[in-house]
Amino acid sequence: MRRIFLLPMHHLNKRLFCNNVSILPEPNAKFQFKHVDMIKEFTGLPIDQVRRAVSSKLELQLLSEREVLYKLELLQAMDLYDFKSINIIPLLLKHHLVLKNYHEALCEYSFTPFLIQSFQIKKFYFMTRTSVKDLKEKGYIEYNANVIRNLWRHAELDISNCPEISESHCLRDLKVVAIRAYLKEKLGVSDRDIDKSQLSEINFRFMNKSFRTMNTNLKIFRDDIMLSKARIFLNWFVLHSNYDNSLEILSKFPHIGSTDMKICFHIYPKISMMPVENMEKILKYLKDEDIPIIALEKYPVLLTLNCETVKQRLKEMKSNEVFSIYQKHPAVAKLLHHQVKAKRRLNILQELKILCTINFLLTNEKIFQRICENNHKVFGYDSLFYLKSELNLDKSEIIFKLNRHKRWRFVPVVEVGKNLRYLRKRFSDREIIDNIYILFYYNMRVKQELEKLEHFQLSDDFMCNGRIKRDFILPLSIYFLEKDFNFTGESVWETSTINPYQDLPDRPEIKINSS
Repeated sequence: MRRIFLLPMHHLNKRLFCNNVSILPEPNAKFQFKHVDMIKEFTGLPIDQVRRAVSSKLELQLLSEREVLYKLELLQAMDLYDFKSINIIPLLLKHHLVLKNYHEALCEYSFTPFLIQSFQIKKFYFMTRTSVKDLKEKGYIEYNANVIRNLWRHAELDISNCPEISESHCLRDLKVVAIRAYLKEKLGVSDRDIDKSQLSEINFRFMNKSFRTMNTNLKIFRDDIMLSKARIFLNWFVLHSNYDNSLEILSKFPHIGSTDMKICFHIYPKISMMPVENMEKILKYLKDEDIPIIALEKYPVLLTLNCETVKQRLKEMKSNEVFSIYQKHPAVAKLLHHQVKAKRRLNILQELKILCTINFLLTNEKIFQRICENNHKVFGYDSLFYLKSELNLDKSEIIFKLNRHKRWRFVPVVEVGKNLRYLRKRFSDREIIDNIYILFYYNMRVKQELEKLEHFQLSDDFMCNGRIKRDFILPLSIYFLEKDFNFTGESVWETSTINPYQDLPDRPEIKINSS
């Protein structure tokens, strides 16, 4: 049996990039590597030495100039002991937040700030798994430093509760003790609550975050967002989020529609975890596709998706005959968020020959199962939303007109959309509104009746230049569509034999409510 070996992603990226530049340049070959001059300017190293170091890290060529500049400025501000050496070049491949968090965490672990070296940041996880005693012997931590007490002070905990821990323990063990004490004192939880939660994941997420980051996030979500201690513990990820990103979101997008962004954070704290650039792109994509802002206001959790995911789902929605009808529906944001589930349910409803509504697509599993078992009927609310948005009509005006037709509520909104798009090619919106019932007939039959009228001969009162007058085309189409069914309204189905609601009693008229 043939074995398949998977390369780590960083090796894969290097190979892909090498394929793009054909081969590595020869020592005497003239090949212009990016970022060489910038690194030379910051470090003061000879350009040949910088070029050789950069050529060994081809992934650097994939980074933008702005990104490399930001990281160099960040490393310079850290005042690393060996900043003026080629040792900082591997650090440029790490995310700037990782560099910042690692440096802050090392300082809190009692590393002397101006003696921190590049390899200590690069080997951060190795450092945290080394005992305090060994680190002191190597001179990374001052001999008289009390690491656990320094952690306690940075966490702003009651120093009287600080335990005495042997220096034979590694930094990671001390951080776990400090994290548990932090959660108990700041959030009022017990050891039992912590043990019942995903403690291993909490420890992993907090291990490379500084207590400064955690304290800043706690103040934001406790004092500004007004999350209770219980909810902060339930959504503990907010404690290790990027607080600069959260503040930038609140600054750039103070409101979503008429809703304060702080309220969105309060209801869906996960929104704060998404990069502000991601949110900007999502809002742009929604605006480009004419998605109403009220839809996002009703369901801001859509902002927790990746912007490229939203872009792809918008594209799929436009290409789907059913989903495209709901493009201006108030629940379209929820439809986009649950599009995978909605597509699966749409297939089920079509197999069972049950008319689809957006509520059927988005309801919970228990209700959806009951819908499938009992073949629930639809009552036209999707059509109301669609016509209200497309024709700019008042809801009460639409209901007043449609209540004169017995069966309009049971017509799929997809057929309404097909007819409206087809009729708009020949008639104005005002003409369609005056004959709005024609939207509720099977699309193929509407086309057939209009084609017949092209060659139909009537009395002179209805004719002009050998053709039926424009004002009579739609009313006559409705007349001939209903004629064979004795004007009972049954013609909304394709034929008299296909009638899924044959025994359905007349539903009481929908009351007019302008809201």
